[in-house]
Amino acid sequence: MSEALLKQNVSLIVGLGNPGKRYIRTRHNVGYMVIEAIASKRKVQFRQANGDYELAEVSMKGRRIRLIKPLTFMNDSGKAISQVVRRYGYNPEDILTITDDVNLSVGKIRVRRNGADGGHNGLKSIIDHLGNSNFPRVRIGIGAAPESVALEDYVLGKPLVSEIGILAQAIDQAVELVFKAIRQGTEAVIGTYNITEENEVES
Repeated sequence: MSEALLKQNVSLIVGLGNPGKRYIRTRHNVGYMVIEAIASKRKVQFRQANGDYELAEVSMKGRRIRLIKPLTFMNDSGKAISQVVRRYGYNPEDILTITDDVNLSVGKIRVRRNGADGGHNGLKSIIDHLGNSNFPRVRIGIGAAPESVALEDYVLGKPLVSEIGILAQAIDQAVELVFKAIRQGTEAVIGTYNITEENEVES
């Protein structure tokens, strides 16, 4: 791992999701929920930017941190992120992306320094548009789709009543994780968790 990545302080936080009332509080919008919770805690509001995304800005540790909600649909998230990168000159390592993950049990959190998309179309789009997968990401488990339910219907559906409290707790935990990443760097966040042989971390 490069020394630069070890010292990296993220300055662009991206919450992935789908825009529009139809998708509010759905499983696929967990990234939106986290980024909205961050904005709420810092008492800032999102505004329409000059691009396919909404933007909010906070100041932490003397640095300007930008919060981004792509307004493209999930499968084209990279379009919005590439616009932000071009406008502000971010490197991939500056970008902390927050997503849902059907490969993790409900409420489970996994942090990765970089890597493949893991079957997540939002991450795939970002990697394709940036031509680079070297950005940290936080994944929040939403559980696997039942065999009787199509994956698309599952991720675009709302959590079960029994899952709502678990996800709310995971979202709160993810917010604090992001704040720590901003203050101390990505590696400090990863060090908070148990590192597996695959250099992934789980709560």
